Amino acid sequence: MRQSFCVLLLVGVSVCLGLSGCGGGGAPDVHMAKGQRLLADGKKEAAIAEFTKAIEIDPECVKAYLNRAMCYNETGQPREAVADFSKAIELNPTDAYPYDQRAILYRNVLNEPAKAAADTAKAEAIRDKRWDELKDLRKRHQKGKR
Repeated sequence: MRQSFCVLLLVGVSVCLGLSGCGGGGAPDVHMAKGQRLLADGKKEAAIAEFTKAIEIDPECVKAYLNRAMCYNETGQPREAVADFSKAIELNPTDAYPYDQRAILYRNVLNEPAKAAADTAKAEAIRDKRWDELKDLRKRHQKGKR
C-alpha cells in the first residue's frame, strides 16, 4: 500500500514540474514538454529518454532529473530514481522535495531506514528554515506599516 502511495504522489507532482522548463527556453524545454506528454500517455520509458535528452543538453536542469526520477520509480528502477533525486539535491540543496521523495524510496522500497530518516530530517530542517524566514519577513513587513 505504501509503495502505491509513493507512485501516486510522484505522478501528481510530475504534472506540476513539467509546466516550466529548464533554463531560459530552447531545446531542453522541448524535450521536457515531450517527456511530459509521453508520461501523461503512460509511455514512461520513452519519457525517460526525453528527460535524458534534456539533461544531456542542460546538465543542470533540476526539473529533468526530478521528472526522470519519477519515471524511474514508476518503472521499477528505484536505484536510478535515487541517483536522480541525489543529483537534484546536489544542484539545489535547499529544496525539500527531492529529500522527501528520496526518503520515501529509502523507506518503502529499498528498506534503508537510516537513510530515509536522514533525508526526512533534512527536508524538515529546510521547511523549518523557510518557515522561520517567512515569519521574519512578516514581522518586518508589519513593522514597516507602523
